Amino acid sequence: MRRNIIFAGDPGKWNFGSSHLRSRQLGQLAAASVKFNGLEVEFASDLSGHNSIQILNKYAIEHFSTEELAESKKRNNRLIADPLDGVFENPHLELFDGVIAASLLQRDYYLSSLCIPVAYVGHHVDQRISFLPQPPSRSAFSIAYFGEITNARFTEALYGRVIFHSVDTTRAESTDWMARLNDYPAHYAIRAPITEKLFKPFTKGFIAAHCLAPVLIDEVDEEARRFLHDTYPYFTRTESPEDIRTTIDRMAADFEAKSPDWISALESMRRVRAQSDPRLIVSQLYAAISPLL
Repeated sequence: MRRNIIFAGDPGKWNFGSSHLRSRQLGQLAAASVKFNGLEVEFASDLSGHNSIQILNKYAIEHFSTEELAESKKRNNRLIADPLDGVFENPHLELFDGVIAASLLQRDYYLSSLCIPVAYVGHHVDQRISFLPQPPSRSAFSIAYFGEITNARFTEALYGRVIFHSVDTTRAESTDWMARLNDYPAHYAIRAPITEKLFKPFTKGFIAAHCLAPVLIDEVDEEARRFLHDTYPYFTRTESPEDIRTTIDRMAADFEAKSPDWISALESMRRVRAQSDPRLIVSQLYAAISPLL
C-alpha cells in the first residue's frame, strides 16, 4: 500500500503566508515532481483521511486536539509535524511519526531532544516571485527590507538609508511587494531581538539569493552562518544603528567598485540559491516521508 500525502492546516489560517508556502506551495511542488509520481497530494482542514501521511503545519499542530490526533492514528494515518519556526513540544509526542525541521538549527535541536525521526526540509522561496538568471545592471546602490516592519531592527534610526517594505504575512494574496524585490542591489535581513525560543529559517536570505542580491545580516545569526559561512563579507555588528550604517556604507562602496568582496558576496548568494532550489526542497521532503510510504 502506498500512502497518499495530505497537508493539513487550521481552517482559519490557510491564507497566512506560512500556510500558503509551507503547505499549499510545497504540496504543489511535490505533486509536480517525478519523485512523487503516483502519489496523490491533497490539502485538508481536518484529519479525516485514511491510510495517508498527514503533514501538519504549525497552525494545524496548535489547532487539532489530542483526541483528533488519536482518532487519525486509528484510521492508519501517519502524522508528521512541521512546526516551521516554533518549538515542537506536543505533550503526546507518541502520536507523531516524525517531525520536519525548517532550519538547520531547529534540526539539530530536535535531533538532540526528540525520540522520533527528524528530517530537514528547507524553506523554499515563494514561486510567484520573478527570479533573475543573472544580476541586473543596477546603476546605483540601495538596500531594502521586505517583511513585517515590527520584525526589523532599527527601522526608525535607519529610515531613508534602508527602504522598508511592509509585508502582511496574514494575507498570502498580497503580492505587490514582490514586484520591488529586484529593484535593490542588496537586501536588509537584520531582525529585531527575539525574546521567545524560535528557529527562524534563513528565508530572507533565500529570497535575496534568488534575486542575486547580497544580504546584510547580523553577525550573531547562526542560521545564516550555516549557509553563508564565516568568510561572507557583509555580516555586521548590530549593537547600534551606527554599526549597521558603517557596513551599509562599505557595501555601497563595494558595489560601486565591484570590489572582490562584492563579487565574493554574489558567489555566496549563488550558492545559497542552489541550497534553496525548490527541486532540492522536494527531494528533502521525499526523503523525510519515504520511510512511511
